[in-house]
Amino acid sequence: MSKKDVYVYTPTVNIEKYEKLDSEERKDYLSLDKRMHRITEGFAYDVGKVLKDAQEKFRNQGRKDIFSFTDWLKSWGFAKSRAY
Repeated sequence: MSKKDVYVYTPTVNIEKYEKLDSEERKDYLSLDKRMHRITEGFAYDVGKVLKDAQEKFRNQGRKDIFSFTDWLKSWGFAKSRAY
């Protein structure tokens, strides 16, 4: 597979596997990688922004005796270490 075929948004673990595919199949998978990258890139930014805003809200106005930032994170399925 040439460098031209490998995009920065293709997970490294997939590159070796893609080399075993014919060029048409590889092209299809690279297209999926490109789409996934666009979605996750925007998603990660948006989620990060919300987490930052929530952290600030809880720090400045939160009632830790009732509901903490960590409680809020857990309600959304985030571990504190993952959120940071």
